[in-house]
Amino acid sequence: MDAKLEKVSEADPKELARIVTIIKGFGTAADLAKKIHVNPSTISRIVNGKLSGPISEDTLKKLAELISPDMEITKEQLFKANGYRVVEERISPHVQMRERTYLVRDILARNVSRRHGVWRVANDTRFLINNMFSAFFDLLVECDTAYDQRRPNNYLWGFDILMTPPHGGMSHIYGERDVNFELKRRIAVGERNFRDRISRYSLVYLQSGKDGIFASDELKALPARVSIVLDDEDLYKILKEKYEKLVLPMDASLILVDTEAENVKDEFAFTREDGEKTKVFLDWKEADRNDFSISEDEYDFTYDDMYDKFFPDDIKRSNGDKE
Repeated sequence: MDAKLEKVSEADPKELARIVTIIKGFGTAADLAKKIHVNPSTISRIVNGKLSGPISEDTLKKLAELISPDMEITKEQLFKANGYRVVEERISPHVQMRERTYLVRDILARNVSRRHGVWRVANDTRFLINNMFSAFFDLLVECDTAYDQRRPNNYLWGFDILMTPPHGGMSHIYGERDVNFELKRRIAVGERNFRDRISRYSLVYLQSGKDGIFASDELKALPARVSIVLDDEDLYKILKEKYEKLVLPMDASLILVDTEAENVKDEFAFTREDGEKTKVFLDWKEADRNDFSISEDEYDFTYDDMYDKFFPDDIKRSNGDKE
């Protein structure tokens, strides 16, 4: 038994004697002692109520393992009679949030790959603009659909996962007294973090292009598309409604991930400065991996078009093409 116990009171010899007698059943003290690897005299003192102190923690756990439902006693009763209780191991909200981040990142990578023709995927990527400005993404993908005509050859899509404390994750601070207060607090923290992140990205993009729109190499390297990702539907709905008319200097969106269904549930695209909006995630049809057929005419047209656009002139000349 791996339960962690702590001493909270003095042992109750009479209650211990009653419970251990039930565990012993019709066998002898020696029989029970043999099962839990202790001296028979120890069992005799317990069942006769002559124990001078509590049972050792190791012996207590071994006795608890012998309790069965038909005995009509519980392990908790045994622990309490010995002056102990089980310590509930609370997982830190920070640990839970980190694990959720990994889960959301995995869901995003799988779902984007099915819809958007991903070429490369990278985790935890930072773009350093200068000593003051940088942009960090939990997930970075290079794919067909993250394309900005203003910045050719940039097919990067950056995902920033915004975690809020889990439901009940603040009870160690606020107690169980007010669920509504915890919800309001969670929403307030989430909205503040959203404003901080979207403001930072906007500032980075603006600063990178301050010498001319999309002129700097740093800006050309930044993702063509930025998405802030949530798994908190309450926060998603509030941000979507409150910031619906937000105008940004880059392609940006808000994504809601359903961790139980393991898919992207919704996406809201913000308006760019030029009045355009990027196409949202769910507008792209999921690829049918059983049907990649293409006609011979379509192949010839696609190849010729790519050849004219992308092949260097020296290769064309070596192939005998006229200039």
